[in-house]
Amino acid sequence: MLIIAVEGESDKGVVGALLNRLGKHADILLMRGNRPTKIANKIVARTIKYVGKGIRIEKIIVLKDLHEYREEVIRKHLETIKKRVQHLARYYGIIVRYAIEAWILADVSCLQKTLGITTRQIDPESIERPNEYLDALFMKKNKRYVKSRTLLYELAKNIDINTATKNSKSFREFIYALKDP
Repeated sequence: MLIIAVEGESDKGVVGALLNRLGKHADILLMRGNRPTKIANKIVARTIKYVGKGIRIEKIIVLKDLHEYREEVIRKHLETIKKRVQHLARYYGIIVRYAIEAWILADVSCLQKTLGITTRQIDPESIERPNEYLDALFMKKNKRYVKSRTLLYELAKNIDINTATKNSKSFREFIYALKDP
């Protein structure tokens, strides 16, 4: 069993779609706010629950968006979580630059497949506000990008994993963490 902690509902949509594509199953937990000890406690409690049912936790993956924080701040948060949970299972703390929407932009063909939006491939991790970038692309089709679990699930299920892995370091780290035996 995998435990994956994400920041919000839309992140849950992206991760859920990728898990389905890869034939993996995980318990996806939501981190509310920026308190690393809170999510660490949640992970510990969930692990104890599974272990009590005879279910072994193989990996714990925490995805933390960079947003407008300094990278050192996010690294410190991930280290705090790691100290609390690393004894439970293999731990992977991944910084997503700058938000989960960057993974959609790591393979822009998913926009064409899902919504008929065409654009050139860009470096997704260089865009500080990928949600605003997506909104500008949506406007080309007289639509608005409204962050939601359902929309991001639909977009993410059409991501070419090989292309996105080449274009996004954090996406590549996440796929590695999922596949690492």
